[in-house]
Amino acid sequence: MKSIATDSAIIADSAKMADSAKLKTTAIEKPDSNWTYNEDINKMTDGKIYYADVTSSNELSLSAPYDGFNNAHIKIRKKDGENNVILSIDKGQFITSVEGTAIKVRFDKNKSETFDCSQSADYDPTILFVNSTSRFISKLKKSKKVIIEATLYQDGNQLIEFNVDGFKWNH
Repeated sequence: MKSIATDSAIIADSAKMADSAKLKTTAIEKPDSNWTYNEDINKMTDGKIYYADVTSSNELSLSAPYDGFNNAHIKIRKKDGENNVILSIDKGQFITSVEGTAIKVRFDKNKSETFDCSQSADYDPTILFVNSTSRFISKLKKSKKVIIEATLYQDGNQLIEFNVDGFKWNH
């Protein structure tokens, strides 16, 4: 049988570890939303980096070797004073070119719109940076559902659905 002092020491150590982890990254979840919010510190500038992330409500249906469980994500990031909208997939490859690519986005029941996208700096095929960031974020704040159509390597156009209700972004 453990002593109460030992249990107290374990709890105190756990609390210290949790506090030190908060210094690196702080996760803030909104209970009535599908969004996850995080903060981090840029080690080069000591500036804060803010993130909001939502996972698709449907799984992508891709052929091998990308078959199996596969979701998409919309991530909003503010780093060095600039907002970014990042669309990513767990596995697979977005079709892009040197000139970039385009996706179609439908906010709620509104008419779909085209957004140009750029590749990531390291050419990661699972990531697209959505251009017209301010327009995208503004529409996202007013929406409950977003459908994105993106072209994936060997799998054509895929529809990706997101429940985005409750999105808050004040950065």
